[in-house]
Amino acid sequence: MYPPNPWKQISSDAIDLINNLLQVKMRKRYSVDKSLSHSYLQDYQTWLDLRELETKLGGRYITHESDDSRWQAYARDHTLPYPAHLVPPPPAPASDNEEGGEDADVQGLTERVSIL
Repeated sequence: MYPPNPWKQISSDAIDLINNLLQVKMRKRYSVDKSLSHSYLQDYQTWLDLRELETKLGGRYITHESDDSRWQAYARDHTLPYPAHLVPPPPAPASDNEEGGEDADVQGLTERVSIL
């Protein structure tokens, strides 16, 4: 279906994904979820390449942060390098001021409700 040059260099997984995305009939065409779960896109190196691109662009457009821990574990289990700049920072602890502000708000609301 595709001319040999440059398609002979394209993986069969990539061609399969492209074929399923280019289906004319909607019922045969891959959905977004099915496309994203295709074996061509569920590859560690592909994920790293996409993350590098997103890092250069300054935002996440294709990958999702919910996948980060899965790919970190995959790299660890397969003794693969995982770029340090992609390791998400630990969540910041809640400061006393924020909690105190919420407590004061709740206390004020409680007092107003008890007056009613």
